[in-house]
Amino acid sequence: MPAGDAQILIRLREYCEKYDVPIENIVEVISDLKVIPMIRGKAFEFAASVLLKTTLRDRQWVIENPNINPQLGEHDADIIVSLPPSEKKIRVECKLAKKDSFRIDGETVSFQVKCMRSRTVSDNDRATRMADGYGIPRELLLIHPDNYRQTDFDFVITSLGNAFWDTTTKGQYMFNGINAHFLFLKRIFPTYFDNFSTFQKDTFRFLLYAHSKDIVVATRNRLSCRRRKCIENHTSNTCEFISNYPSVDLRAVVSDSSPWKLLENIETDFRTFLL
Repeated sequence: MPAGDAQILIRLREYCEKYDVPIENIVEVISDLKVIPMIRGKAFEFAASVLLKTTLRDRQWVIENPNINPQLGEHDADIIVSLPPSEKKIRVECKLAKKDSFRIDGETVSFQVKCMRSRTVSDNDRATRMADGYGIPRELLLIHPDNYRQTDFDFVITSLGNAFWDTTTKGQYMFNGINAHFLFLKRIFPTYFDNFSTFQKDTFRFLLYAHSKDIVVATRNRLSCRRRKCIENHTSNTCEFISNYPSVDLRAVVSDSSPWKLLENIETDFRTFLL
């Protein structure tokens, strides 16, 4: 057994002993339908970091996955990126695609990103502090209890992969990408999709990013809020929150008319942000 694999096995045994997890059942534990989304969401933060490191050409970039417990009412970043000697930090949020959201409608091809808080804001003192921090009416915050705002992070990165996964009737997560999906994507992104045999792997490595300011609900972004109370409150075009499920038009990505861009372009936007 390679030394690296042996070290991983040792760490796995130590983990199972520490948290009283029977190692012979570890696969069943992490394959539970309640557990998989959390594991895959967290794992994506590290996968995105690895791909960022290979994408950013300047070796001076510093990429970190902080492991901190955020203060009440604050949002912790999934990835922190910096470029010395600048002391400015770039906060990157990592969000998987909404499962089974890939759609082809004629010549339109799209998917959705699951972009929402894990902690819902309740009608309590925390809501008051958050609203004050945002500089918005408390009532507006409570209409959007699990939505992000622009100031919560600087950029968001997503992967196409999860848009092809769904739960089967037998209670298992399965990849549901088919050859027709592959051929369509190969036609518009020929350098990213080459062979159907590697389609599943390629979808996970097909990363897009957006600047938070470009995906908030605002007239300048031509986006509207779908929340019923926001519509009734006449703020659905100006609430400045980020939709729970932003839609990504992949044809618009190709034509560079989308707020979502291929990861290969992120270094330029990072440098602009740091200016």
